[in-house]
Amino acid sequence: MSRRLGWLALGGLVMACPDEPQVVAGSVLRWMQCQECIDGERAAVVAMGDSAVPDLRRLLIDGPPADFVDRVRAEARTPLQRPTGVQVPPQTFVERVVEDFRSSYRVRASSALGLIGGPAAIAALCAGRAQSFGRREVRAAIDSALVLVSGSCP
Repeated sequence: MSRRLGWLALGGLVMACPDEPQVVAGSVLRWMQCQECIDGERAAVVAMGDSAVPDLRRLLIDGPPADFVDRVRAEARTPLQRPTGVQVPPQTFVERVVEDFRSSYRVRASSALGLIGGPAAIAALCAGRAQSFGRREVRAAIDSALVLVSGSCP
């Protein structure tokens, strides 16, 4: 059985992630949260076909649910105990951790959309491509998925 992303390790921090929200289908959320992904989580999402596209589109465009992001941000702000005393992570570090978290959801959503294919998935990828995320890995994932489905955006 694969482990869900109960803890998120970013930038040397280990952060607790929240339980599954009701806004995303269970299979899609398991794919977004798995660490080892050894139980066919991505294949389960791809097997859902077009029924997974609305959730994947939402995750691609909006990123993870707001309560997930809020918890990651709060954990990243937690002061660190150092031998020299307590240190609060700088705001730039906190925002980097949050953007890495958001990007991981967007990259995975793009990957699944590319494997699902079809007009709805291509439309979702094009909607994502129209956004300016500011992260090269997200843009590269969207472009790769479009190549995979032989799709192009207007």
